Amino acid sequence: MKYSSADIISFVEQNDVKFIRLAFCDVFGRMKNIALLPNELKKAFKHGIPFDISAYLGKNYIMGHELRLFPIESTLSLMPWRPKTGSVVRLLCDIRENDGSIFEYDQRYRLKSYVNDCISSGYFCEIGTECEFYLFNRDDNGEPTNIPHDRAGYLDTSPLDNCENVRREICITLEEMGLSPRSSRHKYGYGQNEIDFKHGDPVSTADNFTQFKVAVNAIAYQNGLFCSFLPKPINDNIGSSLLINMDISKNGDSLFSYNSLDEIHENGNQFMAGILDRLPEMTSLINMNTNSYNRLNQIKLDNSMPDLIRVQPELDMRRIALCSPDAMCNIYMTLNLLLHAGMEGIQNKKSLNDVRCKTFNDLPSSFEEALELTSQSDFVKSIIGESVWKSLRFSLDEIVDLYNSTTDKLKFENEMYMKYYG
Repeated sequence: MKYSSADIISFVEQNDVKFIRLAFCDVFGRMKNIALLPNELKKAFKHGIPFDISAYLGKNYIMGHELRLFPIESTLSLMPWRPKTGSVVRLLCDIRENDGSIFEYDQRYRLKSYVNDCISSGYFCEIGTECEFYLFNRDDNGEPTNIPHDRAGYLDTSPLDNCENVRREICITLEEMGLSPRSSRHKYGYGQNEIDFKHGDPVSTADNFTQFKVAVNAIAYQNGLFCSFLPKPINDNIGSSLLINMDISKNGDSLFSYNSLDEIHENGNQFMAGILDRLPEMTSLINMNTNSYNRLNQIKLDNSMPDLIRVQPELDMRRIALCSPDAMCNIYMTLNLLLHAGMEGIQNKKSLNDVRCKTFNDLPSSFEEALELTSQSDFVKSIIGESVWKSLRFSLDEIVDLYNSTTDKLKFENEMYMKYYG
């Protein structure tokens, strides 16, 4: 739904809103925000709210370069877990330079710009997400433990599935926020859950995903639990993925509208070939954590999911699903990279038979290896921006060095997740 700034200001006045959180996603995929009082909202719409660039590109970036947050009217959502009296709302923001011009390294802006380019070329993109996560108990002091909230398995129900009520509360909260969950279920691991979202345009899907993660963490905390989006938070338990479903259509016809790989439209095969061809060099940004490679390497050992891209045969959904991503990524950056790679496959008429990467075995085996592949990729750096890559590489190399020097690596990853990503 479209709102004007006047509509938002009126809503705030009429609904006893006491705080407006101006939110954005930094390059690491973490949600950041500035809380405004209502009398500052009009100023925010007109002039933006200043913040230092280090909040976006990371603490290692030279401070002193000021950016501004401009609220996006269409992204208004309530935070239902906050008090009903003196409520709190959130607005996602465009990031601009101090003079109001476009901040070229804003990954949301880059995704939006490329989606518009695709539309101009006759291609329309719809994307959905299926995100897995774990719910763990907290100890008597409120600190997270590694004890799963239940010992249920795939599609189990209560009383085995102790997560059922929390999942229901999460889905209701998401609906109250104006988001679009499609289904939820218990997954294979103890305490492991999944929530799927309806398909939408790539920018809206990315917006919803960033808000989804915040909502899940908040509801888990209110229920005395800890939510972990780490891809493999327990060594002997199954990993968590972020399945990304994509449908690309041209002139109203899906490129993936048939039921078998051989029958898919030629452009559909080329789109998949483009993604598979570029995936190794994009992996460090699609799986942006040392822990991500515990999951990927376990899949290689088990050979439990040999296909990186699945063709979904349902006639009403007509999509492909990429299986390698996890929730530690910057979703705006990830979707932008995937769309660029797929469209490059169409433009260069890439063949599925020729691409070297067809299974998980062809992906890098460590975060260190993945970062080095990205560092050699002019393709990736041209999409996310050279300065963004330099900042990311500096920060992520620090994490790799700390990881390599520690003995209890899983403990380090869990602590780093809470400190750095949580």
